[in-house]
Amino acid sequence: MFVALAPFYVILVTLLVVMLVVSFYRNHFLTALLTFAGTALAFTTLLSHCNCLPWWAQDMLITDSTTNIMLGISLLITLVIIITGYNYFQQIADKKEEYYLLLLSSLLGAMVMIAARNFVTFFLGLELLSIPLYAMVAYHRTKRESVEAGIKYLLLAGASTAALVFGLAIMYGASGTMDLYTFAIYLSQLHQMPSFVLVGIGLFLGSIAFKLALAPFHVWTPDVYQGAPAPVTAYLASIGKAGAFVFLLRLVQESNISSHTPIFYILVLLSIASMLVGNLLALGQTQVKRILAFSSIAHMGYLLIALLAGGNNGYQAGMFYLVVYMISSVGAFSSIALLSQNQREPAGVSEYSYLLQRSPLLGSVFVASVFSLAGMPLTAGFISKIYLALAGAGAALWTLVILLVINSGIGLYYYTRMVAVVFKTQETTEKVRVPILSGIAMAIVLLIIVWLGIAPGGFLYWLVP
Repeated sequence: MFVALAPFYVILVTLLVVMLVVSFYRNHFLTALLTFAGTALAFTTLLSHCNCLPWWAQDMLITDSTTNIMLGISLLITLVIIITGYNYFQQIADKKEEYYLLLLSSLLGAMVMIAARNFVTFFLGLELLSIPLYAMVAYHRTKRESVEAGIKYLLLAGASTAALVFGLAIMYGASGTMDLYTFAIYLSQLHQMPSFVLVGIGLFLGSIAFKLALAPFHVWTPDVYQGAPAPVTAYLASIGKAGAFVFLLRLVQESNISSHTPIFYILVLLSIASMLVGNLLALGQTQVKRILAFSSIAHMGYLLIALLAGGNNGYQAGMFYLVVYMISSVGAFSSIALLSQNQREPAGVSEYSYLLQRSPLLGSVFVASVFSLAGMPLTAGFISKIYLALAGAGAALWTLVILLVINSGIGLYYYTRMVAVVFKTQETTEKVRVPILSGIAMAIVLLIIVWLGIAPGGFLYWLVP
């Protein structure tokens, strides 16, 4: 019983321990160390993982290979965010310890979403993930754009949550169950979907689209990405989206929901709109975080191709693309966090000039991460897009595959614009000091991006459903 739920127990106990320590003794280093140690311990418990849930949890959670992989990736990314974010928060004058409490709480919610097999469990995980994020986004209380981003995210997420609850109520009224697999069986037995069921699923998909930042539910993304502290943006862009996509992937795989014509066209329109809106709006941006925000919208549109493709190929392509996107996003935003000085992040593209000369490591990680997002050869992003295109072609989704290729070409413009300035050189430049642990973490991210771009076979083996 303890083995199956050990990662959840460890994160929960770490949260309580950190909360008690902060209550009696405030120390940024100690708080960060305890958070790191607890997260690392939670990851090690996955090495002896088993699918042996206690009877009272079998209807709420599922601990299959998908859960195990995504929990491991999420915990490793959190470790990178803790390490690279330490110096960032050390620079701010405000209290720092609460950030780690919020991070652990949100991480626990993301883990629950990843393992959820019940719509109610998914909803509880979503709220546990989102509520701490409101405060994390607005953590720079003295910065207007940070507070504004937090308020925007709070208001829009509240409306999204209301739509989700209403949609789940309709789905429960139609099927009489909140269990993912029982509801999937109900959907698979429908020859024609009743209109009220379609409304419920539409509201559910709309809420998921908000969490994934799919167009036209993307309006919060650029402002929140820009206003949030860089480590929080790294978390939001990666782990903040993992649970929602994994749950949606499970629903599509089990119910073949995309075979229903209305749902199929809803997902197709979301995919096309996200690809076009994300890439076209990114073209006119001059600030790096906003460019990455709009590009994330496009990447979520690409991911829907895997959902629509279905089958083992769609599952493998979707999981691999999600993991690669998470790692690449963390690499880019962690570079921004480490470049921040005196409570100020480098904003415009021009501020990244001479980066490779100022810091060969950060320059290399930033370039590799951006090239991976662009889908350039020898990076993980190239292989992930190949698998995505093959999955779409295998399902005869030719329109989406063609748009994937076209939009990837459009994305090359703004991605290369960000990278070009990094390679500039001049005679005298001020070197960027990177702490040893942060340097090690960033080097590991760089190696993973290159490894998955050159020899992904070993990792893909673990993604077989």
